[in-house]
Amino acid sequence: MDDFESPGHLDSLADDELRALIARVTSTRPALRDIHDAAAGVVQAEVLPDVDPPMVIGQGITEPGFTEGGVPTFDSVRERITGRAGTAAGQRELDSPSLEEQVAARDEAGRRKLDEIRKSMQ
Repeated sequence: MDDFESPGHLDSLADDELRALIARVTSTRPALRDIHDAAAGVVQAEVLPDVDPPMVIGQGITEPGFTEGGVPTFDSVRERITGRAGTAAGQRELDSPSLEEQVAARDEAGRRKLDEIRKSMQ
């Protein structure tokens, strides 16, 4: 136990050696199962939220737009952002008044102003 209390001992281990040590030490401890799995390189399948349909990413499964490690590719992220920006721009256009409505409102305001000027001149 004295070896582990010395920070120099663990610091001198290579990453692979430290990972193997952690996996060995935690292998019989159910409460540390997540730590053991991470150190041993066990990949748990996970359902990614906010994706239609839900995709299951796990060891050996590659979905379009994701790397083997389950990380989204640059192209898939760019496509998603571009799609959302296009949707937002389209919604903004649908929410704004049409050109005909704008012309009609301007014409009506012009008629009211002209009537007001005529009344003031009488």
